[in-house]
Amino acid sequence: MSIENNLNNYAQWYKQHIGEMTYVLSKEEFQVMLNILEDSIHYECETQYIEIHAAIAISPGGKLVQAYKTKCKAHLARLKTAQRKK
Repeated sequence: MSIENNLNNYAQWYKQHIGEMTYVLSKEEFQVMLNILEDSIHYECETQYIEIHAAIAISPGGKLVQAYKTKCKAHLARLKTAQRKK
């Protein structure tokens, strides 16, 4: 599988399972899910995957989602800076 296909498949999966998640989770479960995503950010070294997380809206929105997206964008900036230094 090419990297482009993999990225497209991942973006589609992320949008369907994370981005379009409607109210199937309780508030507490949703917070746990976002905390797991936040804790996992620093493990991802591929900028294209972090860009997917930073770009796709998560439903329901709010402060928790904004905090997560801000952390994704900050990690993305760090990765891009590190790549430029190489």
